[in-house]
Amino acid sequence: MTYSLLQPTSQGAQTVGRFDTYAEARTAASEGHDYTATEIHPAGYVEVEDARGHTLYLITLSQDEAGR
Repeated sequence: MTYSLLQPTSQGAQTVGRFDTYAEARTAASEGHDYTATEIHPAGYVEVEDARGHTLYLITLSQDEAGR
């Protein structure tokens, strides 16, 4: 399994990192911010927001090709 860290852009989302664990992805998403919160969406992704509620990143989970 791979956790992808996506940054929303005006044209969709850009992958900024891939991680082996959720903890690694979450740590990367929080870097440089005093406060972040997460919101788990039923569609299967986690939204990482700053103190003002602005979306910083999305974390998604996908199955690796080798694991199929």
